[in-house]
Amino acid sequence: MAQPSRESRAAAGISRRCWLMAGLAIPLFRARAASNLTATYDGDNLYPLAPSLHFLTGKVLDRLRDWPKRFRHVGDVRGLGLMIGFELVHDQTTKDRAPELRDRIQDLAFERGLLVLGAGRNTIRLCPPLIITRDQADFAIDILEATLEECQRQVA
Repeated sequence: MAQPSRESRAAAGISRRCWLMAGLAIPLFRARAASNLTATYDGDNLYPLAPSLHFLTGKVLDRLRDWPKRFRHVGDVRGLGLMIGFELVHDQTTKDRAPELRDRIQDLAFERGLLVLGAGRNTIRLCPPLIITRDQADFAIDILEATLEECQRQVA
């Protein structure tokens, strides 16, 4: 690891000692974070995390990719891993944004016990923790499907 110059450390207000300590600590934090991503502990047992996350990601995305066919207000579903977003539109052909529908779905989901995040003007973002279980993922998707069905009935 190359050291920054004395001038750049002085400009940032960092002493050589602090820079060296941070330089030693960062690899330790990375190693600890990497170990957290490989297993989870429930108090009694240590479970491997990566295989279950891979399965869960596929299951969730497979279920959500069907939404544009089932719900006329879902324009697109996209995601990588468990970071998933779905776009809400008035019309799937014109892709006219529906921010009021996004807000309504967000409120209905919250009333039913699910906290989702808006992203942009008309997208809902799903970003669950890495320790999510299959039951929790199913619960979240069930709630979102119920809110989409309710909004579809109201708008019709």
